[in-house]
Amino acid sequence: MVMSTCGEVSKDGPLFLHILISRVADNRSTISYYSHQLTCLDQLMTKMNYYITAFNDEVQNIIYQLQSRVESILHLMVNLFKG
Repeated sequence: MVMSTCGEVSKDGPLFLHILISRVADNRSTISYYSHQLTCLDQLMTKMNYYITAFNDEVQNIIYQLQSRVESILHLMVNLFKG
């Protein structure tokens, strides 16, 4: 059974499977995107015109996005001093 936000109940198994697969795929691609962002901190600093406050805010946002998806952040310090 699938319940919509307005409380309607449906027994549409294929629809539920589609929603489940799309959420998992979106989550993996999102994690990959944000993880990649952390490997390119030198490019992010350039994008922020070397403005440290904006850079820190963006890095904190990336970390928040990964943590909200229960992803560990192990390589931040290595990438921070790269380049």
